[in-house]
Amino acid sequence: MNKLASDLYRQHGLPTKGSIIKKFSDQLEIIFNQQFSTSLSYHDIYRTRKDLKTVLSIKRKLKKIPVIIRESDKSGIIHVGYKSDYDKKVLLYQEKHRHMSNYLPIH
Repeated sequence: MNKLASDLYRQHGLPTKGSIIKKFSDQLEIIFNQQFSTSLSYHDIYRTRKDLKTVLSIKRKLKKIPVIIRESDKSGIIHVGYKSDYDKKVLLYQEKHRHMSNYLPIH
């Protein structure tokens, strides 16, 4: 809060020990306490834990196999492919463009 008060003083000339800073600090503390002290419903806790387990399970499985995860260019969806498939595509692309470069006219 001291950093914020000193920034407000430098930028707007508000006194660092002013009552407005004290009120703001108190209101901010109340908001933080309300935000973090409200408990989740049992259903939300259950769903959060289940989602966490699913994510961790997926991460463990993906680490075991050689896959590449990337966002597709056109639709923005996530594509999971084997690394070997991508390696084959790279080789085919390089071979195709190597042959095409042989036929380019030289000026």
